[in-house]
Amino acid sequence: MLATYLKTPLTLERYRFGPAGPHLDRFTDWLEVRGYQPDRIQHLLRGVHCFSRWAHSARLPLQALDATALEAFRHYLHSQQRLHYPSGNYSHLFMGARHFVTFLASTGQSTSLASIPPVSSDPQLFVEFRHWMDLHRGTTAATVNNYRLTLLDLLETLGESPAQYTPRALRAFILDRASRHGIERAKTLVTAVRMFLRFLIAGGHCAPGLDYAIPTIARWRRASLPTYLSAEAVECVIASCDLTTPLGVRDRRSFCCLPVSASVPAMSPPYTFATSIGTRARSWLPAKTDDRRAYRSPKRSGTPSCTTLTSAPRWTTRMSS
Repeated sequence: MLATYLKTPLTLERYRFGPAGPHLDRFTDWLEVRGYQPDRIQHLLRGVHCFSRWAHSARLPLQALDATALEAFRHYLHSQQRLHYPSGNYSHLFMGARHFVTFLASTGQSTSLASIPPVSSDPQLFVEFRHWMDLHRGTTAATVNNYRLTLLDLLETLGESPAQYTPRALRAFILDRASRHGIERAKTLVTAVRMFLRFLIAGGHCAPGLDYAIPTIARWRRASLPTYLSAEAVECVIASCDLTTPLGVRDRRSFCCLPVSASVPAMSPPYTFATSIGTRARSWLPAKTDDRRAYRSPKRSGTPSCTTLTSAPRWTTRMSS
């Protein structure tokens, strides 16, 4: 029943107005029998209500709500930019109208939907691109739908004649659109345009190598961080530790026990722990160590009395015979 999904009397009165209104109770029962959930039924009812109001303004009776009327309603939604979601899927307005026309056809009150084949509103190049991605790349429909808005914008901006595309026009399009979004959205935009150009090149629609004109979006997340510290900077960091506090003692011990960098070449001589944090060896660390041996540092104010060090790595090479 319609009252199950529409609670207020005013809403019920609005939905019962129009050519589809008297049949909405049977339509909701028809949806429930087919296993539709309540939230989905409410969305479809909104589409039927919009379809009914459009039919009333066009003076179409119930018997005229067939496949031809559905196609005209689809063009109306497209002109209002309400036909598709941003993902590329049909909106609940069109799907509600389509389900209602199917319901009328199944109950013998209108003609069947099979009389008119489905027609896509997308440009022909994008339809061919969708088929090419599915055939040669195995790309899912969700991925192509993520590219849809970008490629429709590209076709609208540069035209549907790929032979006239130039590297300068493509780069200008990418840089202009990427400046409006964040890094991740810009990367998706670049990927979509590059894949579309590869499809055009494979089909002979544009010049080969045009996909190399698409710039790469760089990520500068850690560009401001230095790759290494000089010996003077390391000494400044160590000297900044306050040895009068336990935290300062802990920090100094951590700095002085940093492991040897993994990027040391295999032919380099053995490195001590002091060389891993700077070029100047610490006087209280021995240059050579044995496995799991404890060393005592000179008596200093606030300096740990004992530090356990593991052996320095022994770098070996295999000589070719």
